Amino acid sequence: MTVQCIAPKNSPASRCRVVPNFHSEATRPQPPSVRTYTIVSEQKRSTPNLLNASEREALRQRILQAEKDLRTMKDDYNASAPVNRLPVEVLSDIFVETALIDAWFYNSPSEREYFSWIHLAHVCRDWREVVFNCTRLWSRIAFFDKAVTEFMLTQSKDAPLTIEYDPPRSQDDSEDESADSNAPDLNYITLKLPSQAHRIASIKSFGDPAYLSKLKGPANILEKVELESNHGEDLPKEFLQKGAPLLKHLKIHRIAFKWSVLPLNSQLTTLDLHNNLSPLPKKRPSSNTFLETISSLPLLQTLSLVDYLPQDWTLAMALTKRAPTICPELRFLTLEDSSEYAINNFLQAVNAPKAIKSDIAFNESLGEKFVHILHGFFRAFDKFSNSGKKLGVRKLSVEEWRKDVATFYFTFVERIDCPSSKLILRLRKPTMSTCAYLRGFRELSLVDLSPLQYLRICPTFPNSYPACDWILLFGELKELATIYVQSTSIQDFCMALNNEVEEGETRAQGLAFPCLSAITLDQVQFWGHPEAPDDVEYLITTLASRPEGHRIRKLDISECHDFRKSDYQAIKTRLPDLDVTFDGHIHINIYL
Repeated sequence: MTVQCIAPKNSPASRCRVVPNFHSEATRPQPPSVRTYTIVSEQKRSTPNLLNASEREALRQRILQAEKDLRTMKDDYNASAPVNRLPVEVLSDIFVETALIDAWFYNSPSEREYFSWIHLAHVCRDWREVVFNCTRLWSRIAFFDKAVTEFMLTQSKDAPLTIEYDPPRSQDDSEDESADSNAPDLNYITLKLPSQAHRIASIKSFGDPAYLSKLKGPANILEKVELESNHGEDLPKEFLQKGAPLLKHLKIHRIAFKWSVLPLNSQLTTLDLHNNLSPLPKKRPSSNTFLETISSLPLLQTLSLVDYLPQDWTLAMALTKRAPTICPELRFLTLEDSSEYAINNFLQAVNAPKAIKSDIAFNESLGEKFVHILHGFFRAFDKFSNSGKKLGVRKLSVEEWRKDVATFYFTFVERIDCPSSKLILRLRKPTMSTCAYLRGFRELSLVDLSPLQYLRICPTFPNSYPACDWILLFGELKELATIYVQSTSIQDFCMALNNEVEEGETRAQGLAFPCLSAITLDQVQFWGHPEAPDDVEYLITTLASRPEGHRIRKLDISECHDFRKSDYQAIKTRLPDLDVTFDGHIHINIYL
C-alpha cells in the first residue's frame, strides 16, 4: 500500500487526504481485485478548533471522499469473493433456499424477520443485483407493511405468487397500534387478492378465512391451498367458486364448511380435512356424496380425514348395495374419527390397491365392543388394501407414549404387485390394557404374526408385560430374530426367555423365542441392591443358558438405569461370544 504525505508550505503540521490511485485506461488491470489505492496519511492537527469555515468544509469533503473510496474498496473486495464466480442462476437458487429457511424458522409471514433474507442484498452490489432480479424471492408476498407489499408485487413481475397471511382475530390484537400503522388491514387484503388471482399459485392462512370471500377466481395457476384456524370459523362459500382447475393440494383444518363449496377437481392429489376441535355432524357429507367425490379424484395420492367421515351409511349398505369405490393412486391414508363404525364402513366401501401407509385412530374407547369392532376393522382393512387377502406382519412396534392411547405399528410382508405396506393403529385404552388388545389380536386371528421378524415394545409402565404375556404372544414365533424393549421389566423379560411362568400359566412348547438372536435394552431399570435379585446377574445367567444354535449373538444397552461400566465388563467377560455394545450412559436412580 502506498503512503503519500502532503505538507503545505509554511505549515507547522502536515495535512493528509485519502486519494484513490487509478491507473490509466490503457494500463488498468481488468479484475477489480488488483485495483490499487493510495492512502494519504497526515499528522493530527495540534489545534483543530482553530479551523476556519473553509478549512472545515475542505476537511468534510476529504472525509466524504475517504468514505466513498472505502466503500469502493469494500465493494471490489466483496465482488472478488470466490462465491461470486457462481452463475447468477445458482446464486438465485441459494438465495431462494435461504428465504425458505427463514420462512420455516420464523413461521409468521406477518413479522419482518420472516423476510430477513433481504439482508442478502446488503452484502455487495453483485448480490444486490441478483436479489433484485430474482422474481422468485419477491413472489412470497409480505403483509407487514403496505409499501413493502406493493413493492414486492411490482418486483415479482409476472412470477407466480405465494400468499401466506395470518389475519388478525380482532382489530385490537396489537398492543402497540403505532407499530402496525402501515400494516395492510383486512380491507386492503380483501381488495388486493382478487386483482392478483391470475398470479396466485399458493395460499396459506392461519385464522379467520373471511377475507377470502372476494377471491372467487378463476385462479388458473393455483395449485396449493392450506387454511387453518383454532376457532371453527366458516369458510366463505364464494371462495374459488369460479374454479381453480390446477388445484392439487387442499388442506383445511378446524374451519367449518359445506362439502359442496370445496374447490375440488380431477387434478387433486392431496385432500386433508381436519375437524378435531369439536365434532360437527351437520358439516359431514352424506355417504353417497362422499363416495361420488372420492371417485371423481382419480389422481388422489394422500387422503387425511379427521371427524369428516359420513355417518349415515350402514355396514350393510357398504357391503351389498354398491361395488367398492376404487382409488387407483391412493398411497397414504389418515383416518381419525369419534365414530368407530364410520372408519370400518369407509374401509369397506373404498379400495386402494396401491396403499403404502395407513394411519387409523379410534378417538373413542372401544370398551367391551372392541372384539366386534376390531374384527370388522381388520376384515375391512384387508379388503381396502389387499383385495381381501390377509398379509402377515413382518415388523411390529407397540408404543404407549400417552397413558390413554396404545399405538400399534404394523409392517406387512412384501407383495409381488406392491412394496411392503404399513398400518398405524391408535386405540384408546382407559379400561383396556395394551396386552389385552394384543391377546385379542392373537385369539381372534385378526393379524398373522407368524412371519414376525422384528418386535419393539415401549410400554408406559415397566410391569405392563408379565412373562406369561411375553410367552403367550411372542414366545413361539419361529422367525422372530430381533427384540427391542424400552422401559420394560428386565426380570419379566428374562423369565420369558427362560420359559418360566407362574403356576397355572401357559409355557411355550419347547424353547421360547427359538430364533431370537439380537436384543436391544433401552431405558430399562436394572435392580441390584441387596433386597432384590441382581438383574445383571439374572441377565447373564439367562443368556448363558440358551442352548448352542439358539444363542443371542448381539446385545445393545443404552441409557439404562443403574447399569454401570462394571456390569458391562462382567457381561463381556462371562459371555465372550456375545457382541455387546454399551453407550456409556450411567444413570443411577437415587430414589431407590
